[in-house]
Order: sequence, then structure tokens, then C-alpha cells
Amino acid sequence: MLGDKPIFIQEVKKIELPKNRINLPKNIEIEPNEQLVFVNEDDYGFSISDYNKFLLILKGLESNKNEALKSGNINKYIKLKNSLDYLCCNIYGTVLVSSDLRIVIPPIIIDEYSLEDEVYLQGSYDRLNIFKNKEKFKQYKKSKKRS
Repeated sequence: MLGDKPIFIQEVKKIELPKNRINLPKNIEIEPNEQLVFVNEDDYGFSISDYNKFLLILKGLESNKNEALKSGNINKYIKLKNSLDYLCCNIYGTVLVSSDLRIVIPPIIIDEYSLEDEVYLQGSYDRLNIFKNKEKFKQYKKSKKRS
């Protein structure tokens, strides 16, 4: 399952046009028919995460939000509600991994990130970050260094 182990990769993958498919790296923990979720990370790129793990995060936020409301902590409730709303607004959709470990990138992502014929993959602890190219990844890395 994606995210069971840290993902330590950086590589370029071709986008199979016109179907907008990419082959996932063979050295990551992923299974055919695994459901993944596409998430807008920032202006630099997007990520794919395991759908069930992502759902647990959403349910945890929802539970904490409801507890804050029950306890009368309105500020915490509002903060959690806004976090949950923001996270949900950044979900592009889900995809099933094919039997040959490929996924289709939705057209909205192709358009939003102006993807062409290849992408740059970068492993993170529990997800796979995807950038238009290595330059976008370098910009992303630089932005994280400053924060």
C-alpha cells in the first residue's frame, strides 16, 4: 500500500499521450487496483496518496472538529472546519492503479500544471509528489528550505 514505507525516489516519467497515463515506479509499495487520491499541494505540483489513509485523515479532522464543538471550543472548531474545507477543496479525484502499475492523470491536472510529455516524481514519507519538471521540483525544495 502506498505510504506503508517511506518513498525515496526521484525520477522522470514519460506521460503516455493521448491517454495521459504514467507508469508508477516499480520500487514503491503499491498494488494493482489500489485506490489513490490526487491532491493539489501548491503551485509547484500535486501528489498522490493512498485513498484509505487520506480518508482516515479526513475522518480524524472531522472527529476533532465535532469534539471541539461539543466542548464549546469555538476557535478550535472553526480552525478545524477551515482545515477540513481547505483540504477537501484541494482534492482532484481518485484513480485505481492498473494491473501494470499505471495511473491516468485527470485532464484538470494536465491543464492546471501545463503538463506536457513527462513529469518529475519525488517520493515523500507517505505520498508521491509529482511536478511538471525537475525545475519545478527545485523551486518547491527551495520554498521548503525558507519556511
